[in-house]
Amino acid sequence: MMKVAQSPQVSVNGLDPEPATAGALFTVTAASGESETFTLSAIADDCPEDGGLVLEVAGQPAQAVDLPGTAPYTYSLDLALGSTPHTATATWPDDLEFPGSGEVLLTEWDPPLPVGD
Repeated sequence: MMKVAQSPQVSVNGLDPEPATAGALFTVTAASGESETFTLSAIADDCPEDGGLVLEVAGQPAQAVDLPGTAPYTYSLDLALGSTPHTATATWPDDLEFPGSGEVLLTEWDPPLPVGD
């Protein structure tokens, strides 16, 4: 198992229009096929940004989480913005923002996210 520093959190920026409601299912799948799914809810962000959204496990303080199996891990995010579903996937560690960051970028969305110019 892999232990991550804290429960999953997702940040989405540049949404236009900013959704009235948002929620997500975040699934982590190990190389062996074992998986775990987390339900994420939008939270009030300390540093709000126009079109910004932060989602995390509702009612769960930041804590270490044991993920199933071994790397590489496939991340799948099913994000609902209002009534519209959007899906993205990425692989850890291949899709890290930069080496050692621990942050994975989800860049390919189906359908594309509603973003401003």
